[in-house]
Order: sequence, then C-alpha cells, then structure tokens
Amino acid sequence: MSKLGNIIDKLLFPKDIKCVICGDDLNSDKRYNVCDKCIAQLPYIKGKVCAKCGAPISDMGKVCINCKNAGHSFQTNYSCFTYDYPISTLVRDLKFNNKKYLATTLGGFIAIKVIEIGKNYDVVIPVPMHEKALEQRGYNQSELLCGELVKLGYNVRTDILIKKENTKPQVGLEKEERLKNLENVFKVVDRKSVKGKVVLLVDDVIHGYYFG
Repeated sequence: MSKLGNIIDKLLFPKDIKCVICGDDLNSDKRYNVCDKCIAQLPYIKGKVCAKCGAPISDMGKVCINCKNAGHSFQTNYSCFTYDYPISTLVRDLKFNNKKYLATTLGGFIAIKVIEIGKNYDVVIPVPMHEKALEQRGYNQSELLCGELVKLGYNVRTDILIKKENTKPQVGLEKEERLKNLENVFKVVDRKSVKGKVVLLVDDVIHGYYFG
C-alpha cells in the first residue's frame, strides 16, 4: 500500500481507538466508541415500564408499587439502562475515576433516548453538585452527560438550579435515607427561566439502580 493509502487507511480506520467497554480495536466508525458486540449486550430497559419512574414492571397496572405509594415532584422519568454491568462500571469510572471521556459515550445514549421520547424541552438542567463536592471532584458528571444534547442544539442551563448543602453520598443508603438525604437541598435561583416551561432534568442514576 502506498504512503498516501496508509494515511487514508488510518484516518478511516483508526487503530488507536478502542471500545470503551471491552477494549477491542474499533476498525470502523462505531457510534460513541462501543463495538457491535458490546452494544448488543448492554442492559437496555425493555418491555413494559412504569409510566411514572420508568422502572420495568410485569403487572397489569400503569405504575409500579413504589410510585403508587409515593409522590414525585417530576412528571415522568426516562432511563436508558438498568444499573448493571457494564453500564454500572462506566458510570462509576466517569464519576469516581476521572474518566471524563466516558461522558461522550454515556451522554450519547441519553441523547438517543431524548430523541426517541420526542418531547420538545424548553430547558435542560443537569443535576448540580455542591460547590465543595465539585471542587473535590473537579467536574460535574451530570453536566458532562449533557454535552451531546448541547451538540443537538438543546438549551442546557447550569445557572438555574443549585445544591445548597453538601450531602453525604447516596451510595449505600436505603430508599428512605436517600430521600431524607436530599430533602430541601436544592434551590431554583432563576424561577423565570423555568416558569411554564417543559424542563428536562438530567442525572446519572435514579433510585440507585437506573441510569438515565
């Protein structure tokens, strides 16, 4: 192969790009750097889901037992995956191991989900971190996950909602403890920007077992 042919080959089929899940070389343009094999094995949420929280359900009702017995401040939650391997590993690596590049992969799946939902969101807000937690980690993973939505032209705002208190991590807490831990810790500082608007709130994990 000629020198020019080698250059073109490297541009079209870069050998240094690997699947972020299994590490295999990607010898063709794979969306979000995930190979076909791993795409097929992701823990997608399939079948019937709760009309409120998005959790998989098997009964004849429209909402799950948890949502029947508890009120929510949101209208509907949508999730991409159950919080199982390899998604759980990718989320933890993004949050705790400084692998910020994974936000492109995970945020890409969120963007696909938002397109599938088909709603016109006026404002997209990543769930904020307290300033002390943000200083310690160096970045807000929920904000990074919104990067692909920015590319699609969505109005992503980080100046509307703040976290007033630096709460302890949700990991390892029971349901009631998680709810208590986040009680009255967020504040809307720009109410005019959300009044009468359709708002999409983006976070990495809901209920401790879903990604979305």
